Amino acid sequence: MNTKKTLVAMLMGGLVLAIMATAPQLSKKISLFGYKSEAAGIKLIVDGGVARLRGEEKFIPLLVWLGHSEKKTIRVNRGSFTLTDPQGNSFSMPAHSEVVEGYGAHIMSFDYELARKSDDYGAMDFLSCKFMRKIAFFPDPSSSRIMYDNAELPNRSYMRTLLYFPSKAGKSDGTYILTYEDRETGDKVAVAFRIDWMK
Repeated sequence: MNTKKTLVAMLMGGLVLAIMATAPQLSKKISLFGYKSEAAGIKLIVDGGVARLRGEEKFIPLLVWLGHSEKKTIRVNRGSFTLTDPQGNSFSMPAHSEVVEGYGAHIMSFDYELARKSDDYGAMDFLSCKFMRKIAFFPDPSSSRIMYDNAELPNRSYMRTLLYFPSKAGKSDGTYILTYEDRETGDKVAVAFRIDWMK
């Protein structure tokens, strides 16, 4: 009987270890809802503070900081970012018009209001860098900001903006992964994070 219990315990322990081995490790948590990763001299920060309010919507808004302190230029466009949800689905950024139609211009404007009021803690990682404030792939519909499909971050610069991605996993408690890649240089950085959904 004891042998059976021992075998069952060993099997259960092995199962737990196998699950832990396949689950992505979360990136460094730097705030209540923010996570950070760095690779190839590029820093990427993802904050889910706005996203946690949008669990019932068709799109997820992520507040993102991207930048570097190197003597180089990195390129950013709609194909540069990919969001992988806990179910393994991967999504590129949709067109701005698709989000406005399927999500709502008024909700987007409120997202921007929330982002403006939130703590700009990510800027602390870019104190020696120039802030490229005009870059917006999903400009606030209530503002006069210009929409960018392509942008560059020159020597020692960074951007802070809201990015939107399709939401298929609902209010999943699993791990999301946001990946940035400069297709021209191959530089890549990914942040593994969770969204603390509003109950």
